[in-house]
Amino acid sequence: MASTSAGSIAAPMDIDLSSPKYYSDGEGDQPPDDLLPHCERAPDDIFLTHLNEVYNRYVDKDQHLTSPPKGYTMYYCNLVIHGIRQSDGFRSTHIFGHPKGSYRCWKEFAVHVASIVKGDLESCACSLCVVREPPDLLKKEEKEVKIKKEELSD
Repeated sequence: MASTSAGSIAAPMDIDLSSPKYYSDGEGDQPPDDLLPHCERAPDDIFLTHLNEVYNRYVDKDQHLTSPPKGYTMYYCNLVIHGIRQSDGFRSTHIFGHPKGSYRCWKEFAVHVASIVKGDLESCACSLCVVREPPDLLKKEEKEVKIKKEELSD
């Protein structure tokens, strides 16, 4: 019989992301029409297996997600070159549902899921939620002009 002493390892905490307790911004998107014929939706159990692997590695190993967040789906998409669908060996994984686009990086999606679990999507640091300023091209041009002037004066 297993011991339940203070030093024993506790079972992971189950988190049901389909529960109303966890607000999801997922919009139930799917691949765009031109890509859809080249994509196959992954079953939710496979989606959940991959999500748990990444979530446990990068976010919290003591939590077990029992369902994907509402409105998010995983697709396998084949690479299409010049309108020709490539073999299944050239498939990539995409996670659809975010209001600003799809994820191709599981780690970034795990960051977003962590914000759903915390109930703090406003502070989400994933690549789709963080607004990044475009590079200031004017400063770059000024720097290039100064360098060219210095080169000319030599």
